[in-house]
Amino acid sequence: MNASESVARGCALQCAMLTAILSSKSKPPKLVVCDILPFSISLAWIGASGNQESTTLFPKGTPIPSVETLTFYPSEPTSVDVQYTHLTDEFQAPLKISRYSIDPPQREVKVRLTLNGIVVVELATVEEPKTVKETNESLPEFVYGALIEEKAKKATVKELSVVEDPKTVKETNVSLPEFVYGALKEDEFKNAVVKELSMTLQDSNNEKAKHMKTAIETYVNNMQNKLRGVYAEYMIESEREAFLANLQNVKDWLSKDGQDVPREVYVKKLQELQKVGGRVEKLYNEWVGTAPLIDKLQHWVNKYRVDALSYKFRHIGEDMKKKVIIISHS
Repeated sequence: MNASESVARGCALQCAMLTAILSSKSKPPKLVVCDILPFSISLAWIGASGNQESTTLFPKGTPIPSVETLTFYPSEPTSVDVQYTHLTDEFQAPLKISRYSIDPPQREVKVRLTLNGIVVVELATVEEPKTVKETNESLPEFVYGALIEEKAKKATVKELSVVEDPKTVKETNVSLPEFVYGALKEDEFKNAVVKELSMTLQDSNNEKAKHMKTAIETYVNNMQNKLRGVYAEYMIESEREAFLANLQNVKDWLSKDGQDVPREVYVKKLQELQKVGGRVEKLYNEWVGTAPLIDKLQHWVNKYRVDALSYKFRHIGEDMKKKVIIISHS
């Protein structure tokens, strides 16, 4: 099963877990999505006898994430290799993954299988003797039966010493030096970062140019349709035909020479088209905005003309009525 199929199956299972069909049943199935390790990973090192020793720390199928702890008693500096176990010929990858150095008297090593499936040796616990400072403390002695204060001051002094317990130790967590097999050198890594940033910037510019190209295509198609429709009355026929021809030329250019050009070229083309199309859009919007006002004015003019001729307003003089009628006819 390839990566795409795995993602598709996982999405389908997640949808099944969230759908109301499963939750509406009396006993819905208990489904749990769990990431597991597809390969076995082991740790290898040189033992006290000088022979190669290893242990499978994370067998195939181990849940992700996981943590294991190992205890070492090295008498001299040693190295621990993180490596794959029982690889098949189809797996095209080096056997060893990384190496960590352990110096005595380090003991406990924590190995973590991260959420991304990466094995990391994080910390080592070091046991060190606990340093206890010796202190001498003078204690004044009170002598029973002393007659005067000076005799009490001259009394003998005892010294108390706090003795260090050799069994007392303290534990310290330290990080381990790591070497990753196949990793890039420092200068190679820096060059790769610079190259990645350059490619990211190029992708961003290409995406912006693509959006601008789409904007021109949308503008051309909309303007062509409107010039043959609602905008037809707001532009002289000769200018309209010339503008339509220019729009068609830009449309042809986009499908040929203008398929892959910088964003600035698209911006310039769009501005040139909007300079001509903006005038007809302005005229149309002005008319659309004033048309309701004209209709409203016509409504009130007709109403007042009817009122001037009606019997209801007979008390108004004829001269005043004639003014209303004349204005309404004009």
